[in-house]
Amino acid sequence: MPKLIVETYPELMALHKALLRVRFADPPIDPLIPASPYLAKIANEIIELLHQHEIERNRLDFMDWHVKIDPNGQVWTIAKRNVIDACGEFWNSWTSEQKRENSRIFLSPFQYSEDVLDKFVREIDELTRDELKFTGL
Repeated sequence: MPKLIVETYPELMALHKALLRVRFADPPIDPLIPASPYLAKIANEIIELLHQHEIERNRLDFMDWHVKIDPNGQVWTIAKRNVIDACGEFWNSWTSEQKRENSRIFLSPFQYSEDVLDKFVREIDELTRDELKFTGL
């Protein structure tokens, strides 16, 4: 199996920044990028590595890489648009659990509570019910 080796902290930071930029680009680069479960997994693993690096450096003032998503913020709005661009035509045929599972992909690598995840799903539900709303997002 091929492996990717990131040897330095700057390389890891560059990969983190690049993934965030392409997954939450405004306007979107490609609707399949934020929909990729592989890129979501890699983004989450990068966050864990960055967090671990800070702990290993024994910094008392280290940055917590587990950033919570802001339901009123730009990334939230972009994530909703990304879901609609990539999955809007399928969304209403999915079960509640499929919606939650897919939402986790689009929200990665950000942190959120189950209540916030439910709010995200409800907002997509509302947007996909009214085509006028979601085409104008």
